[in-house]
Amino acid sequence: ATQDGTVDVWDFLDRSHEASLMVRVNSGGIGAIKFWPQMDKRQQLLAVGDASGVLHIMDLPRSLRRPVHREKDLMLKFLNREVERVGDVAARAVERGKNIKVKAETEKEGG
Repeated sequence: ATQDGTVDVWDFLDRSHEASLMVRVNSGGIGAIKFWPQMDKRQQLLAVGDASGVLHIMDLPRSLRRPVHREKDLMLKFLNREVERVGDVAARAVERGKNIKVKAETEKEGG
């Protein structure tokens, strides 16, 4: 949920760079979100309370409530790749910082 009253639903196996579904609930903030207990396999409800105290009930699309084959394994691999990517970005940032420092010292000595 965002501060502008939008609920973003993500499907990382489909698109990890953007939300699969964005629903504007109201113009204010979201106060609470809870999955409603699933009474029927054909329906998954999401309760969303907004900053005004209004309760909104959303019915999630079938494509977002049914797990795909080997979803847990695929998500674990996705998360491991993301952790590696973050580590790589951090290591490159440290290396860039060292290179900038060396370049500044070299320019200071030479000029």
